[in-house]
Amino acid sequence: MKLSVISDIHSDLVSLQETLREIDKQKCDKILCLGDIVGYGLHFEGSLDGRNADACVRMVKNHCDYIVCGNHDLHAIMKLPSYHDELGMPENWYELDLEEKQRVSKSQLWLYEDEIEDPVSESSCDFLNKLPEYIVIETRDFNILATHFIEPDITGTSKASPSGRKDFSGHLKLLRKKKCLAGFAGHAHLEGFARISRKDYLMNYYRKSHLLKTRQIIVGPPVTRNPGSRGFIILDTLSREFEAISLK
Repeated sequence: MKLSVISDIHSDLVSLQETLREIDKQKCDKILCLGDIVGYGLHFEGSLDGRNADACVRMVKNHCDYIVCGNHDLHAIMKLPSYHDELGMPENWYELDLEEKQRVSKSQLWLYEDEIEDPVSESSCDFLNKLPEYIVIETRDFNILATHFIEPDITGTSKASPSGRKDFSGHLKLLRKKKCLAGFAGHAHLEGFARISRKDYLMNYYRKSHLLKTRQIIVGPPVTRNPGSRGFIILDTLSREFEAISLK
């Protein structure tokens, strides 16, 4: 199977359309979307035009075969991640004002202070509400775990950011539990891809590579226009070759 992997669209219809055109040229069998379909803030300075949450939801719904939710998707529909207790988020989280959220979260959670209002229709909310937090994709060659980010925060709701290989150990254990060779994630807005295993730690590459024979995590680039680069990943499950492709 030839699988394309996209993530972090952030309502950027212009870039999503361009990405899907490039994916079409690659003649992929399936498309995986790793979440953050909607939601963006002032930190996308210089590329705020051409954003449309509803249109992006419709395009993802019509073109993607596998889809998981991200933290911005949850925020847009005011839905708590399933593990909100572990994050210290009370059931009435979305009823709290910003000051109270800051106190409760102790600056450990994303509060979306600069989120730009981009209304999401009822039908789009229904679609986002049904998205799972993870998917196991079974192929004839090996299984793939799809999440927006990594354990212990697979939706990327907290501000925690891994700084070394040890911070990925929980997700590697999750791969073993789910009987998956590879886990694909986004959220980090990398310059290319990162590949992490028990013995391997590659960061920020736009190039071709091969999956390892051991369990590994592949973190890909964003689709959205942002201060860094953007792109997507193509994976051939038969040859186990994958490539992070940059969008100029």
